[in-house]
Amino acid sequence: MAPTRTPLTKTQLLGLVAMALGVLVIANDFTALSVALPHIEREFKTDVTTVQWVINGYALVFGVLIVTGGRLADMFGRRIVRSIGFQRAAAKIGLQNLVYNMRRMVSLERMAAT
Repeated sequence: MAPTRTPLTKTQLLGLVAMALGVLVIANDFTALSVALPHIEREFKTDVTTVQWVINGYALVFGVLIVTGGRLADMFGRRIVRSIGFQRAAAKIGLQNLVYNMRRMVSLERMAAT
C-alpha cells in the first residue's frame, strides 16, 4: 500500500520559499565574487591560485557566520538578531561611503594643489 501524501501547510510552503530564495542569494553572491576575481588578480598583481583563496576564505567565513547567526537567533530571538544585523550593515555601508568620499576629497585636493 502506497503512503498517502499530505499537502504542505502554508507555513511549510513559506519556509520552503524562504530557503529557496536564500540558496539563490548565496549562489548569486558567489557568482558575483567569481566574476570579480580577474579584476582582483590584476589589481593586486597576483596569480589565479592565490586569488582563489578569496572565495575559499569568503565561503569559510560565510559558513561560520550562518551557523553562529542561527545559534544567536535561537538564543535571543530572530527579530533582535536580524535588527542587530541590519544596524551593523547600515553602519558598515555608511562608513564605507564616508571613506570613499574622504578618499575622493583627498584626491581632488591633491589635483587642485598641482
